Amino acid sequence: MSPMRKKFNASAPYTNIDKMKDGDIVHLQTGTEVTKEQMMDAISSARVIYVSELHDNIAAHQAQLEIIEELFAKNPGKVAVGMEMFRRSAQPALDKLEQGKMTKDELNALFDEQWTPDWREAYQPVLDFIQDNSIPLVGLKPTKEIEAVVRSGGTSPEVPELDMDDPYHRGRYLPFFSGPGIPPEAAEGRYKMMVLWDEAMAETVADFLSNPDNADKKLVVIAGEGHIGYGFGIPKRAYRRVPHDYSIVIPTIGQEPDADLPLKLGDYAMKVPYDKLGMKPRPAADPQKPKPPGK
Repeated sequence: MSPMRKKFNASAPYTNIDKMKDGDIVHLQTGTEVTKEQMMDAISSARVIYVSELHDNIAAHQAQLEIIEELFAKNPGKVAVGMEMFRRSAQPALDKLEQGKMTKDELNALFDEQWTPDWREAYQPVLDFIQDNSIPLVGLKPTKEIEAVVRSGGTSPEVPELDMDDPYHRGRYLPFFSGPGIPPEAAEGRYKMMVLWDEAMAETVADFLSNPDNADKKLVVIAGEGHIGYGFGIPKRAYRRVPHDYSIVIPTIGQEPDADLPLKLGDYAMKVPYDKLGMKPRPAADPQKPKPPGK
């Protein structure tokens, strides 16, 4: 590694994320440390605020909740939340939430079905705040039917436009699906499914922005860091469809971003601890609790 590479990282040019302390917030483009209030003032002007997560990190979900709470306080009645954890097909049920026609048990059951009950504890405060305040909730990810069409190599007018050729996205994520014994076409197929998720979620964001009923609303997008970090997942693909102002917040446990990517990891990095589900004593399992759906 060259001396310049050791000193310079295009993803966070002024900041060594590994050396941030829990609670620190840094504007990555400039390396300026800011307070949460300063960050909120800055991102509040955006139409879309992306907040990433490690799915099993309770601390990341707490950061998401605080951002949603403060945006809602600044813009009462004008904030919606889009979640990777719900499919587009769940939207009729999710619409009942805003109308006050869904109980907490019903919302939890829907979450368990659409995502997994194993992680719901981490998301529960976010779900409760959304429900308690009748905040519109948008299911982002594609339907199982569309996944099946793309997996089989078929076509459908409901399949979103898939950009498979982003050199930075492809260079970073295709290797995740490759390896010894994995045929190139199999790796390509798995990568295509990731792109489908990004494009379908981006299309849902674009549809939200294009809907006149949402002209005065902001959308907070909650999804895994792989779909938000570096901006080449959902953010770039949503902007391609509908140009708009957006901000990316990365609650991070401190991993240094990829030095080979000439892209910012996000607009802000929030250092959080890794409060991993299962690392602390937990209540005994409920024998009536449904098992997670098959993957």
